[in-house]
Amino acid sequence: MISDNMLDKILKSRDIDYRDLLPIDWLQLALDTEEQKRACGALDPAFVYFSERQSDCEKAAALAERRMVIPKSENEKPQS
Repeated sequence: MISDNMLDKILKSRDIDYRDLLPIDWLQLALDTEEQKRACGALDPAFVYFSERQSDCEKAAALAERRMVIPKSENEKPQS
């Protein structure tokens, strides 16, 4: 399995920064890309591009989810 740091470097080399969107937004992009991939068909040269882009979006979603910081609610107060 690829480490998060390596995955981040791979995505950045493809001009993708997982911090640009929330995980759910990355997943939506992956779904949209899959639709485009299916619409063009396996014999179209764009199929490979869309397949790679879909994979990148899924990886960005996973990385964004693992690195997402969930803020504490205002009701939670540190224990003394």
